[in-house]
Amino acid sequence: MKRGLILLFSAMLGTASLTYAGSGNLKLIIDAGHGGTDVGSKSKAGDKESDICLQIAEAIQDYAKENGIATEMTRTRKKETLSFDQRSGHKAEPGVKTFYISVHFDEDKKDPSVHGARVRYSDHAHYSNESRKLAQAIAQSLDKINNTPTKIETVDAIVFMKNDMPAIMVEPGRMNSAQDVKNIKEKDYRKEVAMYIVQAAMNQ
Repeated sequence: MKRGLILLFSAMLGTASLTYAGSGNLKLIIDAGHGGTDVGSKSKAGDKESDICLQIAEAIQDYAKENGIATEMTRTRKKETLSFDQRSGHKAEPGVKTFYISVHFDEDKKDPSVHGARVRYSDHAHYSNESRKLAQAIAQSLDKINNTPTKIETVDAIVFMKNDMPAIMVEPGRMNSAQDVKNIKEKDYRKEVAMYIVQAAMNQ
């Protein structure tokens, strides 16, 4: 497969997705959570979850590209607002192992002391077994840089149920934690997070 960058524009939806054609048989569809008018959670300092998600997603794509892995970003701009339908409906190409990775950095409104990473998947989706294995692999990888064990949870999110491939949601930290926010705002830390996420996918 020829390597290169392709910008795909949809005039009807007013969105743009950035696709990178890799050199192997692995592809990552990277979904930066929230965006545009939906900023998600906010830190006490005013950091927007939507902006943090995009930065993490970009780091994941960069590391994947460096390793010849094909990628597709559902959102590429801060001001881009996507519906769940626009984030869904993806299908793997024949012969290409494809994973859907949704990136979030949420807060726990019930327990402000919550911190650390979390990985979620659906145990009712068509690819639940593959999604579980990917979630476990990413959690084990993220444990290498977090003092708190990565939580694994199940949830029947729309992006899990309506994408025809193994799908997980990864939160490298929580907006509740000032330390988590401080860490993820550092470029080198994001690179390390991205490395562990991508390597976990590569080993599936």
